[in-house]
Amino acid sequence: MERKTCFYKCVVAFVVMICSIITMSAQTKVTNANQLKAGCVIKIYPYSDYYGDRDYALACSGDGQPLDIYKNVGSGDEWTLEDAGDGSCYVKNNNGCYWAYQGSSDDEEMKCTIDKSSAVKVRLTWDSKNGGVCFWNDIDGSGLIDCHYFYWWAYPDEDDPSFTGTFDIALLKEGNGSDFVQKEMTTVVDGIKYSLDANQKTAKVIANNHSYSGDIDIPANITYDNVVYKINALGFGCFADCEGLKSIKLPDGITSIEGRCFNNCENLQSVDLPSGITSLGVECFAGCEGLKSIKLPDGITSLGESCFYFCSSLTSIDLPSNIRSFGESCFESCYGLTHVSLAEGITSLGVCCFSDCSSLTSIDLPSGITSLGSSCFSGCSSLKSIDLPSGITSLELGCFSDCSSLTSIELPSGITSLGESCFSGCSSLKSIDLPSGITSLGGSCFEYCSSLTSISLPESLTSLGVRCFYDCISLANVHLSSDKISLGNGCFECCRSLKSIDLPSGITSLGDWCFRDCSSLTKISLPERLTSLGGECFEGCSSLKTISLPSGITSLDYSCFKDCSSLIEVSLPSGITSLGDWCFLGCSSLKSINLPESINSLGSSCFGDCKGLASVYVYAEQLPTMGYTVFENCDANNCILYVPKGTIDMYRQSDFGYFKNIVELDATGINNPAASTNLKEVYRYTTNGRRLLTPTKGINVVKYSNGMVKKELVK
Repeated sequence: MERKTCFYKCVVAFVVMICSIITMSAQTKVTNANQLKAGCVIKIYPYSDYYGDRDYALACSGDGQPLDIYKNVGSGDEWTLEDAGDGSCYVKNNNGCYWAYQGSSDDEEMKCTIDKSSAVKVRLTWDSKNGGVCFWNDIDGSGLIDCHYFYWWAYPDEDDPSFTGTFDIALLKEGNGSDFVQKEMTTVVDGIKYSLDANQKTAKVIANNHSYSGDIDIPANITYDNVVYKINALGFGCFADCEGLKSIKLPDGITSIEGRCFNNCENLQSVDLPSGITSLGVECFAGCEGLKSIKLPDGITSLGESCFYFCSSLTSIDLPSNIRSFGESCFESCYGLTHVSLAEGITSLGVCCFSDCSSLTSIDLPSGITSLGSSCFSGCSSLKSIDLPSGITSLELGCFSDCSSLTSIELPSGITSLGESCFSGCSSLKSIDLPSGITSLGGSCFEYCSSLTSISLPESLTSLGVRCFYDCISLANVHLSSDKISLGNGCFECCRSLKSIDLPSGITSLGDWCFRDCSSLTKISLPERLTSLGGECFEGCSSLKTISLPSGITSLDYSCFKDCSSLIEVSLPSGITSLGDWCFLGCSSLKSINLPESINSLGSSCFGDCKGLASVYVYAEQLPTMGYTVFENCDANNCILYVPKGTIDMYRQSDFGYFKNIVELDATGINNPAASTNLKEVYRYTTNGRRLLTPTKGINVVKYSNGMVKKELVK
């Protein structure tokens, strides 16, 4: 079974291991430093990391901080105290050692000295000239070394050979008073391997080269060397990857099941858990694809991270009332799980807890839950509805993403934010009421909610994240209440049913692609305080017919109105200075454009493919800079370019010379239009090119249906 990584799932940063010091017979602490002798053997205790790899390590630390000293050594390696003959000693690896990032070398040595002030410890002094490592060592005099593994980025500066540090190893004396031995004691009984604790007279089942198969019955006790040992635990990964294991019976005396215990036992169908079990470790049953049901003891209070991950045949599970916590991805990818009822004491669900439980149709959440982790129910494609407890104040990233059958959900009144992709892919969600106190919707929050037809955004809302309503193809009505709201990039992109939208007066900017491909959008009123439109803001709005830009806009970004094929009228503000690349490219219905006196830059292909363009009015007496092919595929023969009087030669010799008909704008006199019953006013502008909707006091420049342009004095 290949481990699937949940969307946005946290990476485990530290792995904890315990190095046990066990002797072959009665043990006593060293009481006299002179009892320490050369030849003391220190067996390095093996552990498995998060991914099941086998490593062996010697713990070390100094001055209460990690010394960044790390060693991987091979299975069965031993470290031996060697007498240096000068009151000091060496700890020597007989089989060679391998240094993190430092290559390999046989017979590497670590110098040590005997600390006369403490007969219980041997103090080792590390010389960093050979490189690297990292462990935290807490010696409390108990004879045990607790080792917490830090990752390899914390190794010392290899260019600083002066680095040194010290660490201690607590030694136990063997019964005969000679050598001091740290040694793991194991035995195999009826094919099952055990680690023995001579002090406690207990035994723990441990891995035996993944050879376990069939039906296994673990006894309550075993006898070794005439001593009876009580079986009390299943060790870390002891049955991991035993694909032939079908069932197992455990004695009542077992109280601990460690992490990865049954990991990837693909054919395991049933397990009887003893009543004394209180927790299940990390990935305990992960990958047990054949496990159909399991009864958890009443005493269990927690389930570890990925405990039942990818138990794809698990259809139901009775969770004891004492359970208080679930680890991340606890039931992730349990495809067959249909219903879950959680105990009242649970207050939170971890990251990806029920992610990809595609058959889950219902879940009973206890009233005390206050938080749901990221992607908690992501991919629960059969979940139709869910009641959220009142204590929940936010929904995290991807919480209900791809819940494609979810038709409705009632959000608690206390919710203030919805995280990124929170309801992304909820393709059956038709409506949702947002609480009055909500302040933000994360990026892609309702992305691909293809059945969502309308939404009312409360006044408390101050921001819509990037692609917030992306591809909500049925969204026809949006009501924005807040004057302070900001619209992120692509906010309403591909909302193909959106016909109109009223933007609050306080909006000052629209992000990139904000309304791109809103192909049904016929009109939009831009507030006067608007000062910027992002790139591709209205690209592909093929039904948009007219647009009037507020006076505060001084430039249009790239592709701003690209492919607005129905656009026939654009009113540019008098202060606009530049039009970006491809700004009106493909606006094939645009018949006329007025470029005010302030214009000084036209981007590449700015009016490319504007095949319906019949007239272009340029009021700038200084020639604007032009990108490549500004008017490419416009009708060069029939479109008339109007330029200020006295500038015709300048324009003809520039890229504006693309047009065959260039006419100087004769608007120097103040005349009344000729009386004609067929003559109609087409456009009206101020003398600096600002579009006027009605006659305005002062001098108006008026264009008539016969192409004539006159100045008109309005009193």
